[in-house]
Amino acid sequence: MYECGNFLLDYNSHLCNTIIMLTNNTNHPFKLIAKALKPDNKKRVAIGKASSAQEDVLYDVYINDLGQVMLDPVKTIPAYETWLFENKKALKSVKKGLSDSKKGNTKHLGSFSKYAKD
Repeated sequence: MYECGNFLLDYNSHLCNTIIMLTNNTNHPFKLIAKALKPDNKKRVAIGKASSAQEDVLYDVYINDLGQVMLDPVKTIPAYETWLFENKKALKSVKKGLSDSKKGNTKHLGSFSKYAKD
C-alpha cells in the first residue's frame, strides 16, 4: 500500500503508478502545465506551453505501459562531429582539456597566427 494524502492506494492502481512516476525523480520533478488536452482528428496534441523556447527543438518520445507519454528534448550533432563521441580516448582528452581550462590550469604557448591560412 502507498499513502497519498488521506488515501491508501494499492501499488497496482493506475493512480498509484502515476504518483510514483511523477514523484520518483526528486532532482527533476514533473509539473502539470496543462489539463485534459484533447487530440485533434490526426491524434496530435498541441504542446505550446510545454515546448522549449528554442527554435527547431527535437524530442525523443517515450511511452510506458500505462499509455503515459514523456517528451525528452534532444539536440543533434552534425555527422562530421560524431567521430569525437565514438573515439573514447579523444573525448576523454577534450573533456580533460576543458576541465583544466575551467580550473585555470593552462599554459600560454604564444601566437599560432603564423600557421593560419588566410
